[in-house]
Amino acid sequence: MNQQGKPAIPAGATKVFEGQVWSIWQWQQKMYDGSYETFEMVERPDATTALLIQDGKILLQEQMQPHREHPFLSLPGGRVDKGEKPEQAIRREVLEETGYEAQEVILWRSDFPSRQMRWGVYYYIIPSSKKILEPLEQKGEKFKNRWITFDEFFEVLNDPTFRDRGLLLECLKMQLDPPKKEAFRKLLGI
Repeated sequence: MNQQGKPAIPAGATKVFEGQVWSIWQWQQKMYDGSYETFEMVERPDATTALLIQDGKILLQEQMQPHREHPFLSLPGGRVDKGEKPEQAIRREVLEETGYEAQEVILWRSDFPSRQMRWGVYYYIIPSSKKILEPLEQKGEKFKNRWITFDEFFEVLNDPTFRDRGLLLECLKMQLDPPKKEAFRKLLGI
């Protein structure tokens, strides 16, 4: 793994497929018996997620996308575009999806879900922001934004349509460790 925790593409790997979002890399891996097998790694652009805080509440989105049959719950965020850093991406995504301009952005954690996938999710806390426009109309997403309390946020995690499994897992750990949950509340400034 590199210094950020994202798996490195092995030396000698060849990109055998490049789509709009996904790429596949292959390489020959020497096995313990001296034979070789073809190994693969999937790569995709990193993603960002924001815990946008305003007046002691967290912004939750009900989102619809054309390829999904039903709406789902999520937090603002999205894909990191080519040439963009994760912090730039979260600022852009939050502005597009909510109309809020981030005044302060704090990297809370990053998650690299799989050794077979070169992909990371960066979680940011945005404790101060300013509403400067209405959310931008998106051709591939529709949003309904609403502000919820810290306690309501932890209730939303039980909703089967809540999309972020990495955040869900981290928050479930907090449910089992009340001091950790209280530290998180303080980190959010709530």
